[in-house]
Amino acid sequence: MAKKFVLKGARLAYPFLFKPRVSKNEAGVEKEPEYAAVLILDKANKAHTAVIAEIEAEAKKMAAEKWGKAPAKLKMPFRDGDTYSDDETGEIKKGFEKPCWGINAKCQSKPDVVHRDMSPITDPNVVYGGCYCNVVVQLYPWEHKTNGKGVSANLGAVQFVKDGERFGREQVKAADVFEAIEEEDEDDDINI
Repeated sequence: MAKKFVLKGARLAYPFLFKPRVSKNEAGVEKEPEYAAVLILDKANKAHTAVIAEIEAEAKKMAAEKWGKAPAKLKMPFRDGDTYSDDETGEIKKGFEKPCWGINAKCQSKPDVVHRDMSPITDPNVVYGGCYCNVVVQLYPWEHKTNGKGVSANLGAVQFVKDGERFGREQVKAADVFEAIEEEDEDDDINI
């Protein structure tokens, strides 16, 4: 059984925890839907630095057990936050500006998502890109013809910890831009 890593206070980005995302492979073929999130760990946080070191050591050990030795170009389950950039502008994406790591974690079955008191979360608006959570990940090795060899993170249970500034554009509220429209007769002209 794979070792479990508990990432305390990870900031979520791109969460697909209640409905799986559908993506395509390099050939443009749809892959099997998967639940996923990017977990942001702060490089200034000693606990985050320690868990990344543990994950790196476990990934190398797992690779050595799988292939006899860890490949020189082993792809790790984490990467530097500044590599999360906009393809068009090159700007670092929101949430990754400070020195951090990002862990792309995914799974096939819906993860348990709970509140601080362990009660289930059913409203997807409670857990969003920008909030902080405790998250369990487990590692698994993989090999691909063109992408080489690596170790990735399987997404486990998620526990909401606290709110944070939401990523993405702020949602426009109807009350901020519209006024109530009185009931009109069919013969009234409507100014459009």
